[in-house]
Amino acid sequence: MKSQGELESFLVGHHLSYIGSYFEQVLLAERLATQNDETCQQHSMQMIEKLKSIGPNFSHRIRFVQKQVTHLQITLPKPPTIPPEYKNWITTIHPQIVANYTEESIEGWLFVLGNALGELRCSLIVLLLSLDFQTQLDLNCSKTLQLMPKRIREACEKTQNAVAFLQKIQSTKNICAKIQNQISIMWNIQRGLEKGDQSIANILIQIQATLPELSKVENPQYNLLPSRL
Repeated sequence: MKSQGELESFLVGHHLSYIGSYFEQVLLAERLATQNDETCQQHSMQMIEKLKSIGPNFSHRIRFVQKQVTHLQITLPKPPTIPPEYKNWITTIHPQIVANYTEESIEGWLFVLGNALGELRCSLIVLLLSLDFQTQLDLNCSKTLQLMPKRIREACEKTQNAVAFLQKIQSTKNICAKIQNQISIMWNIQRGLEKGDQSIANILIQIQATLPELSKVENPQYNLLPSRL
């Protein structure tokens, strides 16, 4: 595989999964719009306006991924513009990228770490909205909420596995140290959902405290990973 910078590998992994948060919010907005309730419909319109404003940001992430993987011998699907296209896009690209890394590749483990953190950001956003819609709008989000403990647990496990390898590498010690500070909170959220031993209000507080910290991982000044851009 042609070598990528550590930062590029990390961001490709992150963007692949985090982009899903945009399309999952599209689906949530569509569901709200179909409810026979004026408050739900108004909330849907507000979500749509917000999605329009952040759309260019996610388009940039998609273009970044497409550009970074052009040197791989894979067939790139059409860049996604709607939720079904995203599912096809990520399931086509992700396994082919992974196949190009070795088990001892720093860039490969950074890809895994970025991907896990992107999934955690995506999951926490969907969880936050689903809890809010169920409590404030009386929208039944039980199916989504039932999937969340497993989804968050798997992302936490991937994060821990990647950190276990990368914390031994000088260039990646910095980001690993910062991420470890968030892992315990992520596990606490997961256990609260799985065991039901925490109030929704407490889980919401933890999510709202964790999301801003996770958002920092995209900032090169935060993680200081070498780049080959």
